[in-house]
Amino acid sequence: MAAFSTPDPKADARGQKPAERLRLLRPLGARSFPAWAALDESAEGGARLVVADRAQRREFDDGDIADWIRDARRLEALDHPNIARVRGVLIRSHEILVVTEFVDGVRWKELAASVPAPPLETALRIFVDVLSGLNALHNLRDAKRQPVKLVHGALTPESIVVGIDGVAKLLG
Repeated sequence: MAAFSTPDPKADARGQKPAERLRLLRPLGARSFPAWAALDESAEGGARLVVADRAQRREFDDGDIADWIRDARRLEALDHPNIARVRGVLIRSHEILVVTEFVDGVRWKELAASVPAPPLETALRIFVDVLSGLNALHNLRDAKRQPVKLVHGALTPESIVVGIDGVAKLLG
């Protein structure tokens, strides 16, 4: 989604500026960057629910913001069933938003703590999904086929969502 990858304020063919395509709906809870449920109105003539991780420039070091943008842009190329897809990066004068797919499901932390606990087979399936996603992340390569050397860095039960389809995805 090129509209998010550039800070160009020019309007697109539909007459919308990139900053106007994303409408923040409500906060989603604590993460390394504040996350919001948002509506992406640039999706093929319709709208789609997404997650926008939002960093206010004044709250983070410029180096941290630059690293975050670089890594998010690298992840845009990664399309794997066990990783929440990065849809784009939106750069505004006062904030940066990294837009990812919305995964309808429950965090592993909540699922594992439920009574009764999930069966061993379910836990193992989620474990395999997580390992598959990590493998894809660690093996991501750039256009020149060189490793981009990404690591998740925050693998916790909160960063794993089990979708309503039963597939576990890594967030963040």
